[in-house]
Amino acid sequence: MYKTMKFYYLIILFVLLYSCGRGDSNNTILTNNETPKALKDKKIDFGSYRGYEDLTELLYQELVNNSPELKNLENDIEDINPKFNILQNNFKVYDNKSNSYYISTKNMASEISDSLLRNKIIEIITKSNNKYNNNTNELNTLLLQISKNDEILNNHHLALKILLTLPVIEKFQKDHIPNKTEFMDFIKDQDNIILKIDSLSPKH
Repeated sequence: MYKTMKFYYLIILFVLLYSCGRGDSNNTILTNNETPKALKDKKIDFGSYRGYEDLTELLYQELVNNSPELKNLENDIEDINPKFNILQNNFKVYDNKSNSYYISTKNMASEISDSLLRNKIIEIITKSNNKYNNNTNELNTLLLQISKNDEILNNHHLALKILLTLPVIEKFQKDHIPNKTEFMDFIKDQDNIILKIDSLSPKH
């Protein structure tokens, strides 16, 4: 829960930074005077969505490399993710073995020909099974909360990447917008050539 709240407050902090400091090149986390390496490449490559070569991921990784705070955050995320899988898998093994046992004993009890003894044994098994379910209810609730927190963490992490890279791409757009004069001059050249073509074309 503490980790989730930490990420929650971080996302709020960066949203405020983005809203209040948008376009401010003095903010070393959000923007940088130097054009990022990922934006210096002249070739067109949209990359794969959520892939390693995804442009948003590349821009965010450059920000991480230049920010101790972001490095620390990424280390926290890298540390916590495997722990969730370990907790979940350990409980699944424990729970599956217990449930498997109760299924096995109920099947075995059903083969007892003495109906009174069979019913007594099934009653004992059922009580034990109910006791187990009651004892693990809290663990199941905790696992559900962990799963929800993991989803929240992932959502906030994705939002953070977008919010921090938006000012970077917007600065790039502002600083590197093509000169419209070149486009207008090219259109004039096209128009002149069209006129030449028309002048050389036989009348019909």
